[in-house]
Amino acid sequence: LNVIQRSRILVATFGNGKAGNMTLKVDKLAVRDGSRNSTGTFADGDGADLNVIAANSVEIAGFQDNGIPSGLFSAATPNSSGDAGDLSIQSNQINVRDGGTISATNFGSGNTGNLNLNANTILLDNQAFVGAETIAGEQGNINLNSKFIQLRRNSNITTNARGTANGGNININSPVIASFENSDI
Repeated sequence: LNVIQRSRILVATFGNGKAGNMTLKVDKLAVRDGSRNSTGTFADGDGADLNVIAANSVEIAGFQDNGIPSGLFSAATPNSSGDAGDLSIQSNQINVRDGGTISATNFGSGNTGNLNLNANTILLDNQAFVGAETIAGEQGNINLNSKFIQLRRNSNITTNARGTANGGNININSPVIASFENSDI
């Protein structure tokens, strides 16, 4: 079991060049207590792609004491013009709970990366969040491929565009989708 607690792994560019990609190949990945695995851009270069390949499961859960959520992130900062990278997860089970987050965002002028989740089971519980947001660029598609998707207790799957941005689409390929207790897509 690979457990990341209260740690941060960041692959980013602070200049004009593209950041290198981050690929995690594990049996199980647990990201807890405000830990974050992130790719991003802080400048003109494009952000890295974040790829997780977990044979058994991916669990993202909880917050740090200061309210920072645990999560996997692809982001571009407000002063950047580069594109954010894609975030892809492939596993038997993806379990996001207790405020855990999977997110692609671009707060600069570039395009937002896509979120690609492929798993037999995708479970979101207790304020879990899967989302893509862009301010001025485009894209930020969410692509879910799963045999079973369940959202419980105020969990959300969301795309959002603000300002001059064209938001992304939510594409779901699943025979069973269950949403309970004020959860939304």
